[in-house]
Amino acid sequence: MHESHKRTLIKTLIYRVSSLGLTVIVVAYLTGTTFGASFSLSALLNVALSVYYYYYERVWSKISYGKRMYPKD
Repeated sequence: MHESHKRTLIKTLIYRVSSLGLTVIVVAYLTGTTFGASFSLSALLNVALSVYYYYYERVWSKISYGKRMYPKD
């Protein structure tokens, strides 16, 4: 069973959008910058990490380790 590209993309987007808020808060807290500046840095980081995560998931979708094949009904 292989994961579709669409499913991987949706998982990537949901994960990155939800983590963007956390990243903004952490960057603002650690650097003492405004939320606007923190958002800019966080958005750039999230775009780069989204691309990385997408390809990471695609590689893992090709690895059979830990997957179980269930018989069709």
